[in-house]
Amino acid sequence: MWDPARLVKRSVAMGTPMIVATINYRLNMFGFAGSSDIIHAQPDVQQKGCNFGLGDQRIAILWVRQNIGAFGGDATRITIGGQSAGGSSSHAHVLEAIRGKGEPLVQRGIIQSGAVGVLGPIPMAVADARWEAFCQHLGAPTGDASSRIAFMATIAPSEILRATGQLGSIVCPLVVDDLTISQKPNGRWRIHFADNEAISPSDTPTQDAGVISALIGDTDVEAVIHLGEVGKIQSFPHLEELLADQVTSTEFMDKVYQAYGLQPDVPVSDLRKRVLQLLTDIQFGYPVQCARQELMGWEKSRDKDSGSTARPTAVHSYRMSVGNPFPGPRYGLAQHCVDLIYIYDCIAEALRVADEALPANVETNAGLVERIQEDWVRFITAPSVSSQAGCATVYGSDRTVSLVHMETNQAWTERLRRFHLLETYWASAQQLIKALAGSGHVF
Repeated sequence: MWDPARLVKRSVAMGTPMIVATINYRLNMFGFAGSSDIIHAQPDVQQKGCNFGLGDQRIAILWVRQNIGAFGGDATRITIGGQSAGGSSSHAHVLEAIRGKGEPLVQRGIIQSGAVGVLGPIPMAVADARWEAFCQHLGAPTGDASSRIAFMATIAPSEILRATGQLGSIVCPLVVDDLTISQKPNGRWRIHFADNEAISPSDTPTQDAGVISALIGDTDVEAVIHLGEVGKIQSFPHLEELLADQVTSTEFMDKVYQAYGLQPDVPVSDLRKRVLQLLTDIQFGYPVQCARQELMGWEKSRDKDSGSTARPTAVHSYRMSVGNPFPGPRYGLAQHCVDLIYIYDCIAEALRVADEALPANVETNAGLVERIQEDWVRFITAPSVSSQAGCATVYGSDRTVSLVHMETNQAWTERLRRFHLLETYWASAQQLIKALAGSGHVF
């Protein structure tokens, strides 16, 4: 659906042509099943670990590095990009590029509406419990790891997909297996796919050689994916009832009700919007902000006296406040995936029809497409990327574009205050989102 052809065409029109390579990789249980059984059954001759989908992506990136020159590309200027779960994957490859031991496979990364921390990683104990339920559901033997894996290998893919649906485990998170992903003392993560991999160094250094650049951001209402569940909330007392037995900290709930304006006199339509904001902050906003802060923390590595072993970074931030431009129940919502409408312009005719309904002398959707595409192309193709120095580009609800400072902009500072509340009571925040949204997309 998200054909990059128009984005590439824009790069050509700008005089900075780029090549886009899209990849396939294993998904669901095939790409992200994780368990001690799987690791124990792996032969010693191969690299052990889980998170196979990330490994597939890495092989594809390595292929691009080795072959893109034959297509007129530059193997020293590779940008990895992804959105949602793809944003988490992109972030993982950026982290490895920054902290990895060998030559980085990518020099830039675009991290949209996802990050490591949004969709897992989950501890191995949790992964083992999910795997055990999966094996029992399919009737696997209870013996040693090798016999269980041998049995599971006989199950048809269609049966595996059916079982994951029946168990509510279609979405598979990353796993902290301490082989491909490990957790640092500060709670952040390291990626280890390249630790035992020899990569030929680049023959020609780039202008910003050694600097790993990242474009990272999200949308205002990512939690629209939970709109169905939120739509069931009938009133404030009903919301209190849903949360009363699920969230153990009454102190947290009192502060949440105040911070998000969840009060008995709020109309139910506004109540649901505010709950969506709360769920957006927990599942997407706060983890993406943590990833941004970590990436910005490595910007000082440009200073040779910093003592950091990480490669230096240059971070660009953005925020999508522009809403869905098409008629329907999500019209005007800066929903999950709304950025893709403008980056790829794949619904061009409908978007121009939407523009015909706009008042005169206002910014158009077509104009915003052009601006966003130009911003993405410049990030990908510029000889070097400089830091935004704590600023972020906001694509507004009125389709205007502004550059704001994240420490002084009112909307951003209010968001950071909410994030601080969630960070202080993170375990309770996790209880809350599971109570309201279920566990299918929440880890």
